[in-house]
Amino acid sequence: MLGYGGTSSPDDPTLEAFKYQKMLADRNVILSSCGIEIESGEKAHLVGHDFSAIFSSTIVFYYPQVALTCTLMSAPHSPPGRKMDLDVMEEITERELGFEFTAYRPFLLRDDSWQLIDAHKESLLQSCRGLTRNGSRTSCLRDA
Repeated sequence: MLGYGGTSSPDDPTLEAFKYQKMLADRNVILSSCGIEIESGEKAHLVGHDFSAIFSSTIVFYYPQVALTCTLMSAPHSPPGRKMDLDVMEEITERELGFEFTAYRPFLLRDDSWQLIDAHKESLLQSCRGLTRNGSRTSCLRDA
């Protein structure tokens, strides 16, 4: 996914490069470099994790003919055109699970989040591995 890990992250204030249609074109280039020509009817196994799962499900929604299979992990299908209200999601997860499940998102949106993550990798990894009795609770606290 564009902007994740070691991938490029365009510094474009319009965020044009991050629009799904642009990323779909990027997907075709990547598949073509692997010898899979979607434009000529070849198909691929799509796998998406976290936000990439939302992207992969969008591909299948608009272009079902490109997928042999579609495996989605860690994220529900989010139909195109529907707005996901994070405040409502937090309210539901806190009520049902007893804690805020996506409270980490505001932290990741901070300008300094990646520097903080880099400086505290081991602590973050321990939290994500769930080394405590309630790993989700320790890894999803707001302002933790």
